Amino acid sequence: MAATNLSDLHNFKQHFELAAQQGLLALQGETCYISRQFADPDVSLPEEMLSVILANTESVQVRGAGRYGQEWAGYQANLIFMVRTDRDGDAYVPAEVIQTRHAEVLAKVRAAMLYSSEIFGAGRLPLYDVVEVKPEQEVWDSDAEVRVDQTTLPYAIQFIIRQDAWPADDFSDDFSEDFS
Repeated sequence: MAATNLSDLHNFKQHFELAAQQGLLALQGETCYISRQFADPDVSLPEEMLSVILANTESVQVRGAGRYGQEWAGYQANLIFMVRTDRDGDAYVPAEVIQTRHAEVLAKVRAAMLYSSEIFGAGRLPLYDVVEVKPEQEVWDSDAEVRVDQTTLPYAIQFIIRQDAWPADDFSDDFSEDFS
């Protein structure tokens, strides 16, 4: 499947975040927000939240991966999940239940990412081939002021643009002879 244009082909953030969001819902039944949904400073974060963001995308050269055989069509990035839960709960929910919920959501993310080939396969990401998904060091934090626990679960992800994903109307043909 070819991308509609070069901008869509290079819109990794939207494609990967949406695939992660859909994958977690399908595999574990967890609703996952995309972090930019909370970029507005006037929007308060929910007390319980699972979010995902694709960050630190860097291109790497992959021979044979591009349209003409040797382009910067390979990428590596960090896919970061954040689990945030209210430490105290409310009058109706004991703190032990809240802690258990935090651990449960973390476990569901880890379990879903064991099936990363299903989450990031051609069904959800037809423009890319994911080469590797590797968990990195988790970071736990708590905020005493607002009494929340927060854990970030980063994954290093490497992917390439599929050769058949390049749009037919890209401008490469116009100047490819100049770089031969």
